[in-house]
Amino acid sequence: MTRLTIPVFSAVVLLGAACGGGGSSDDYRSEISCQDLCAKNLECDPETDVAACTSSCEASKDVIRGLVLDAMASCVLDHPCNSPQLDACVERAMALAPSSYAESFIRSMCSKIMECAGGGTVDYCVNELEKQAGDSLAYFGIFKTSVLACLSDCYHGLSCDEIENDEDALDRCQRECGITDMDIY
Repeated sequence: MTRLTIPVFSAVVLLGAACGGGGSSDDYRSEISCQDLCAKNLECDPETDVAACTSSCEASKDVIRGLVLDAMASCVLDHPCNSPQLDACVERAMALAPSSYAESFIRSMCSKIMECAGGGTVDYCVNELEKQAGDSLAYFGIFKTSVLACLSDCYHGLSCDEIENDEDALDRCQRECGITDMDIY
């Protein structure tokens, strides 16, 4: 069985961060039972570190939209361990991420990239990122608006030299905004 590891999509985040603005109705803190979800993980994978799973699960509630986490957990808990539907649960839940947030994220990221490049259009940048990253860009919509705003603020506060040459600077932004690899299922 595959565990859900939500990576920070470092290659894309290397280029930037995103949208601002207020929260939305799906920005709520998920009420999933991390204890139940991690017990299911242990049932399916006896090598599961339940304490680490629970910690990651709780941390994910602060950064991932409740709508996404709730859908994923509900689906996972409703299927047996060997079900081929388990991987689909994750994909279906991530597809609930509002595409408008991902689009805003990418446009904001590209505005900083173009500023650092000294010219070019945001539309060109968006098209190039979409070609390079494909569907994975849409997954940025899983993050709460407050997290995207935090990333954007941090990213836009970096110098162009840091953006172009210092991967650690971007990792620091991710950590400051609560995003790490979250192994929650």
